[in-house]
Amino acid sequence: MVKFSVEHLERDAETGGVVSAVWAASVDGKMVQTGKHVFVAKDPSEKGFIPFESLTEQIVLEWLNTDLDFSKIQAEILTPKSQAQTTSLVAGLPWTSK
Repeated sequence: MVKFSVEHLERDAETGGVVSAVWAASVDGKMVQTGKHVFVAKDPSEKGFIPFESLTEQIVLEWLNTDLDFSKIQAEILTPKSQAQTTSLVAGLPWTSK
């Protein structure tokens, strides 16, 4: 089973509206995928606006699921991959490797 969580939120300092969320997907307690999603910030006068202080992780996860469709992400994570499909990633910048 894949567990989704919210790792970080950014909000507009004036309105308190959330503008982005960093999320993570974990399997058996091991983080297997992360992402950052940008929201269209709502105006505080709009219907459905939730002040930052009133947000819960569940509310933000519902927003993310609506926009990203966690069921598709979960299916991708849980689909077995062949050795040829597995990618090894190495981070770095070529101009700083000296």
